[in-house]
Parts: sequence; C-alpha cells; structure tokens
Amino acid sequence: MSGKVIVAKVDEFNTAIFTEIKANRNFRGRRKNDDTIYRDTICAFDIETTRIEEIEQSVMYIWQFAFLKGDDIYAVYGRTWDEFKQFFSLINEGELINLIFVHNLSYEFQFLRSAIEIKDVFALKSRSVLKFNSYSSEFRCSYHQTHKSLDKFLKDMNVENKKLTMDYSKKRYPWTPLTQDELDYSLNDVIGLVQAMKARLEMGNDTMYSLPLTSTGYVRRRAREAMKKFDYRKLHSMMCDYSLYTLLREEFRGGDTHANRMYAGKILTNVESWDRASSYPDVMVNCKFPMSRFKFAGNATVDDLSRWKKFNKCFIARFHFINLRQKDVYYGCPYLSKDKALTHGKCVWDNGRLLNTLDKEEIVYSLNDVDFDIVSNEYIWDELRITDSYYAEYGYLPRPLINLVKTLYNDKTSLKGVSGREADYALSKEMINALYGMCAQNPVKLDILYSDTEDPFKLEEITEEGLHEKLLKYNHRAFLLYAWACWVTSWARYKLKQMVNIVGDLFVYCDTDSCKFIKDETYPIILLKIESLNKSLISDTYADDPSGHRHFIGVFEPDGSYRRFVTLGAKKYAYEDEEGDLHITIAGVNKSAGARELAARGGLEALRVGFEFREGGGLESVYNDSAYGAYTIDNHTLYIGKNVVLRPSSYTVGITMEYTSVISDPRLIADFWQQYNKKHLTKIS
Repeated sequence: MSGKVIVAKVDEFNTAIFTEIKANRNFRGRRKNDDTIYRDTICAFDIETTRIEEIEQSVMYIWQFAFLKGDDIYAVYGRTWDEFKQFFSLINEGELINLIFVHNLSYEFQFLRSAIEIKDVFALKSRSVLKFNSYSSEFRCSYHQTHKSLDKFLKDMNVENKKLTMDYSKKRYPWTPLTQDELDYSLNDVIGLVQAMKARLEMGNDTMYSLPLTSTGYVRRRAREAMKKFDYRKLHSMMCDYSLYTLLREEFRGGDTHANRMYAGKILTNVESWDRASSYPDVMVNCKFPMSRFKFAGNATVDDLSRWKKFNKCFIARFHFINLRQKDVYYGCPYLSKDKALTHGKCVWDNGRLLNTLDKEEIVYSLNDVDFDIVSNEYIWDELRITDSYYAEYGYLPRPLINLVKTLYNDKTSLKGVSGREADYALSKEMINALYGMCAQNPVKLDILYSDTEDPFKLEEITEEGLHEKLLKYNHRAFLLYAWACWVTSWARYKLKQMVNIVGDLFVYCDTDSCKFIKDETYPIILLKIESLNKSLISDTYADDPSGHRHFIGVFEPDGSYRRFVTLGAKKYAYEDEEGDLHITIAGVNKSAGARELAARGGLEALRVGFEFREGGGLESVYNDSAYGAYTIDNHTLYIGKNVVLRPSSYTVGITMEYTSVISDPRLIADFWQQYNKKHLTKIS
C-alpha cells in the first residue's frame, strides 16, 4: 500500500476522522430485502490479554482498532474497556454499518459480551462465532473467512505489516508500561489485517456486500455460477426426500485414516509415503455419480444389486449382516467403522474398525454401491438382508461443474511458486480444497442459538416436521446434490484402497489420500504395480507447473522417505526423515513443538503409551461465562468481566483397552510375523 499508517492513543484521536467517511454504495452482490449500507472503510479489532493463574481468569491489557481511509490506515489503541466503550459509542453514530474484522472472533467475542451490546449472533457451532452485530457495527471473523492463522494469512497476502513476535510469558495489565516493540506487536495485527482484507477484496473483485463470509464461499459462488448452465428442472427433480436424506447421512463418512495393527508400537525402517494428487477433485472429474431421481425399491437382494450395476445404476441401502468377519484375518486396513454402525452386538474392533462380530450377532450399516464393493472384497458373512434400498442412474457430474474443477486444478498447479502471484496461488488452493466441503455441508443443519447466560450456546430444539421443512427449503435453493458428497468420499476411499491393496502386508498407515508402507526387496515390483494403477488413473485433466513438469490429477506420487517410523494408531505417528529430523502427527499436539519435545526426550523410542507432551500439548480454553467482579493485584483494582483463559495443556499418549487387546493378541501377531518373514527377505524384529 502506498498510504501512511497513523497511530494514536484513544484519548488523542479525533473520531470525526472516522465518522466523516461516507457510505459504500456499490451494492453488487447485495441480498434482496437487505437494507444494510456499509461505511466505506475496512476495520479491524483485536485485544491482548494476560492470564491470572491464581483465579484462572483472563484480563485485557490493550485493545487495538484500525481502519482504512483512502490509502491511509489509522490505528487507535486504548488500555481499558471503559476507553473502548466510549470510543465504540462515538464511531457508531449514524446509520452506516461499520464492517469490523476480528481474526478468531470467537475469542474476542467472549470478552466483548461484558463490554458492548450483542445481537444477531451467527455461530457455526458452540463457541465458534462467525459474525454478530452491535449498534451500527458488524463484527466478522476473518479466520473463518480465510481458514488460516493470522501469520499465514498476512504472509500469503504479502502485506507490509506482517505478524511480529512477543514474549507471552510476561504479565501485563492495563497499567503496565509497554515498550515500543510490545506496542508494535499489538498494532501490527490490526494494521496487517486491514491491509490483507483490502487485498483479499481486490483479489476476488469483491465489494463489502459480496465478500463471502467463509473460505468456502468463494468456490460456492463460482460453482453456483457454473451450475446456471445446467438444467435447473432436472437438478431439482433429483433432490432427495427426508427418508433418502436420512439414509445418505447414515452412509456419509470422511477419509480413510488407519494404522496397521500388526505394526503398532514397532519402530520400522525404510518407510515410503505416497500421496494421491487432489483426490477429491479427481473423483469429481473422473468418477460417476447419481444423476437421476432416486427410486425407492424397499427390500432387495444381492441379485438386485448386481442387476442395477449391470444397467449402470448406483444404489444405497441398509445392510443387515449376520456373523460379519474379515476374509483375511491379517489384513491391516479394515473398512467398516464403529461409529457408522447403526446397530451392533459384540464385536472385535481394531481402533474403531470392524474385524468381526461375535456370537453370530447382527450388525447394520447404510452403504452405497462403492462401499458395498469394498466390503464384499474384505468381508464374508453368513446372512444378509437389504432394506430401504434406493437406486438411480449413474452419470458424470454436470459438465460446467467438471470444467470448474479442472480450471481450479490448473490454477493451483501453474501458480505454485510463481513470484508475485502468491496471493492468487493461495486463493486457488483454498478454492480447490473447499470444493468437497461445499458439497458436503449438511442440508438440514440445526441453528446454534445464543443467549447472554452462563450457558450461551444451545442447539435449537426442532420437531420432525421442522426438519422436513428445513430440507424442503434447502432443496428449493440448492444448486448441488448432497448425494454427490457421499459418493465423492466413497470413491476417494475406493481409490486409496487400490493403493493399500497393492502394498499388501507392507502397508503401515493411510490417511485420506496418502499411503505409507515398508520399502523392502519387493519395492521394484510394487513400483510396477503403482505404475499400472496410475495408468488407469490418468485422465485428460492435467496441469504444468512453472518448471514445465506435468501433473495428472488423481495419480499417486512419492511424498517422502522415512529412515524410521512408528505409529500407535490413527492420528498418532512419528518419523525421522532422510536427514534424520524428527516429525510427528498426533491429534492434540502441536507438530513443531511436539517434535522438538519428543526429540529432546528420547526420540522415536520414547513415543510409547503414557508419554506426556508438556510443551507440545498446546493451549486449552477455559470459558468464564459469568463476570468475576473486582480483583486487586499490584495495588490496582480492576473489574473482570466474562472472559476466556488460554492455558498450557499437556497431552498424554494413550490407546483404548479395546485396541490394546487387539494389538496384543499373541497368537494372531505371532502367526502374522511367521508368515511375513517367510515372504520377505527383509526381516522385522
């Protein structure tokens, strides 16, 4: 930006500089029946806080507000809530709406509850606030708008005022003198955010009225425009009724993440990792989906399923299995998950995946045709009843939607690493990653209701009739089928299974689009099989990167070699790369801090059940939903309102007793290793 940055303490700032800014009257993208008129400026707000451990309360010691006027940015700061309330009342004079961005609004929201009037709260889930109104101001969450940390967002937008660093361990209060570095740190956050949001508006050719609320909104807008070229009547004839919607919700699941129980806790050497390029976008381009209205068939047989497949039809139904069990008891990546079983009796579970039922009991799943193919390949059963079945015509997604996917893939690939195009690359990457999320949003999502109480967020209570009405409203305005999302993830799991099955008993770990396996003397054979698989996956969707290398969507590519690797289950693994540097992926543990801590305390050998991450455990939030009141510290008394405390949290590595019993089965494990060592020259102790 070519303008100046002007900084002022609140008692030295003339608010007329702000209130004289006129209306922004570019109404492109404005919703009907919306009389909102924004002031022609971008604003940002932030606070810095200190934790008082003795009472587990948090207090604000500085607030920062920045806004754009012409090319100049004004930054105003104060030290108390009284100062903010007076300032806020002055900038809310008149009818123009001030659009104020807050990065991670959910945090500041908890403090603002005690400072200003809160109304019209829109929360995505409990404690996750997307926006709210107060007087003549609309607060929006820029984290949800970008889905990036402030540090990464400012870097991606390549703004002048990037995030600085500060010592968070120092105690600061409203009366604590601040150094220039401390003041610069605080102000840079709001100055940089104004710069970044201005760049983001320009990059998306947006106005304050058309700017999407979330990162998914960018691709949703382009997809909606693309789908205008598809027959509206045909699309809406394909919408599901409530019974089919229920079945789709039962079937829907995400990516396949699992660790081979046979290797749990073992430090493995020479592990390869391969990734599938843009897995979800690939299946949207190259796989078939329901492309007609679903027809209800009720009870069905396996012969019915075969006939439907023969005539290019997909299906979804509830499957009632008796005595369901693995074909290969050593298979390391079982498909059926515990949390998606509609009913089940006694079973043996491998970290939440079904190995077998016990006592010939029934287990019920809702599956589509892709799921059933995978299940048929992995499991056998004594009896099967199929109920509540539906079928539809298979076909490719609408051509305008496929073309959009191809365009986004080309943009992401061709812009990577191009100097001066960092922001464009970041947005294209956001959009292609958001494609699946756009499809997968629940059509019947319950509202989160806010009240200024000690239990501020509650899920709306609704009757079954109300749920039906929500689905009808969704169907009326929808431009995509929810069923497509169900098949997207099923197809992606199917493609990943192809890779898992190629590597066989060398399979170690998988996660959505990646597969890790042991590299031994059979590696040349595996490479030939992967090459053959990739030939079947190659399509006419490809893009050239800036160096001229061609990338085909959906093919498997090498993504790293590990000297040593260990896993204790899904989302619990660590490895040493070829340079010997340690990396971890453990849900609930910061990757960088956790890796440093594990390296300092013994490395891979130390990653065992009971290991406690003290530095890498991150922060936990403690919400104080009632005001604490007056508190005296350092001979100063301050009023503590509603707040949220961020405090260090430890994380102890653990596994369930259920998983322990599976990975400790002496007979099964011994048999597996006996067979393994007969087949492979490279031995594992």
